[in-house]
Amino acid sequence: MLVHGNKKKKLETETQKLNWTKNKKALEHRPKPHSIEAQNIPLIDLSPLLKHPDSLSGLVVEIGDACQNWGFFQVINHGVPSKCRQKVESAARKFFALPKEEKRKVSRDEGNPFGYYDSEHTKNVRDWKEVFDFAVQNPIIIPASHEPADMEMKELFNKWPESLPELREACDEHTAEMEKLAFKLLELIALSLGLPKDRLNGFFKDQTSRVRLNYYPPCPAPHLTLGVGRHKDTGVLTILAQDNVAGLEVKRKTDGQWILVKPTPDAYIINVGDIFQVWSNDKYESVEHRVVVNSEKERFSIPYFLYPSHYTWVEPLEELINEQNPARFKRYNWGKFRATRNYELRGSTLLKLEWIILLELGGNTLLELGGSTLLEQGRRWREATSLWATFVALDSLSYLTMGNPREPWIALSYLTMGNPREPWITLSYLTMGYNEGPWIA
Repeated sequence: MLVHGNKKKKLETETQKLNWTKNKKALEHRPKPHSIEAQNIPLIDLSPLLKHPDSLSGLVVEIGDACQNWGFFQVINHGVPSKCRQKVESAARKFFALPKEEKRKVSRDEGNPFGYYDSEHTKNVRDWKEVFDFAVQNPIIIPASHEPADMEMKELFNKWPESLPELREACDEHTAEMEKLAFKLLELIALSLGLPKDRLNGFFKDQTSRVRLNYYPPCPAPHLTLGVGRHKDTGVLTILAQDNVAGLEVKRKTDGQWILVKPTPDAYIINVGDIFQVWSNDKYESVEHRVVVNSEKERFSIPYFLYPSHYTWVEPLEELINEQNPARFKRYNWGKFRATRNYELRGSTLLKLEWIILLELGGNTLLELGGSTLLEQGRRWREATSLWATFVALDSLSYLTMGNPREPWIALSYLTMGNPREPWITLSYLTMGYNEGPWIA
């Protein structure tokens, strides 16, 4: 584990080589230098809903084809006023421009997942973004615990910044419009499956839907990280408003290539989630997607996540299964599923510990420290001792240590090409652009 001073030069050379090798090894969590833009996701005109509501067969076919072949599509002429969108985007920009101490007054906590957060993780890898979450219904009622036998419920309330009252007003208006659009799409997708248009409406009497404001700041090393790592949405469907900066990438079903979604003015991006995949018995697949960042422009987006009531049992719809097409999924309770995910996320946060490894190349010292303010402590330590050191923040050790954060070096072969005794050689993947050490790419 110790670095010997007389090996300093060799270590720097080997580091440069291994950094390039490591970039190739971690492909699933790294963007490619050039995304494919030639073919965009389907663009669907919803104007027939307003002009010809009794003649929607062509539109229903378009929706069904997009859900089956892509899992994603964009909609235009959707009926959402442009002023409403501009208002919420403006309010979101003002919120994220507030000082950190103001934003943290409405931070999420262990008991309430709504509010501001700047350490979001996807698949245990930290995202390059800040978020603000709120529920569509306030208060929202969810299971108090993930335990199946625990029938206790609890209420969660949204948090709003007192210094920016216009944020709540803008978000309330935006949410009302998104809800109307969501149920229009829900009915069209139901029709595309051969179901009555209102077949799915009953699942949302006490909906648990939520909205997120995303802010992706410019990233000094966009080739090393993602705004959001690859994932699928767990809910019914998602409606995304994004600005004019491209960032969303969709994994094309035909060949697995990542397709950069080019922004279309005044369009909303729609994708079906895991629940629709279950309801449709695998006909409409929930598709992986991610967000890439850039070094020059900030990016804003606002997803609306349509979720059913907490007491909903999710299973293939009986109309869509038979002897030739039996159910492919076991039923599960939505509220308990979400409570289990929240429990796992809290556990991951506790395991993470915000480790800092201080590597002193001029001697034989390796310090291991944990805590949210240790980077500043490490800088002061370096200045006080006048030793040359590199400080690497391991923000998600559970991802590397199989749940054992106390010994982060024992399972670093993912980054070190099978050599866990020298984990510091290729830790630039986790530095999120912190570039002070000369060998950190």
